Amino acid sequence: MLIKQQYPDYDTFRAEYRVEAPQDFNYSVDVIERIAAEEPQRRAMIHVSPTGEVQEYTFAWFTEQSCRLATALAAQGVKKGDRIMLILYRRVEFWVSMLALHRIGAIAIPATAQLTVKDIVFRAVHAQLAGIIAEDTVLERIQAARRESDN
Repeated sequence: MLIKQQYPDYDTFRAEYRVEAPQDFNYSVDVIERIAAEEPQRRAMIHVSPTGEVQEYTFAWFTEQSCRLATALAAQGVKKGDRIMLILYRRVEFWVSMLALHRIGAIAIPATAQLTVKDIVFRAVHAQLAGIIAEDTVLERIQAARRESDN
């Protein structure tokens, strides 16, 4: 009840609460990579596939995979502040992508795989997307949206 003692009511809480975080804080580096350095085999995730297959992933694995993806994305020109839409089902790759984008300083915009071409165009234009990371099952819609938004 520390918050209750510090803030007598919700309006005061909203007006006065401040989060103090270092200016250069990077979740991927400062949290995930740090844990991986200290305890590389520490379990970070248990993933159960739609078929019931169970797979465990460590902090070291997430660090390695997100570093690889961040390097590849940076080589393609993705930089800090770029907005990247993620259209990935409930997959481990979603989390690898999120960490890679955090590492770069890019902004992840998660989206459902049920988006229509019109939905993708709307989001791409209004969010000024620099790119999309997506499942291959939505590739045709993304290509159609790209053609439509180029007009």
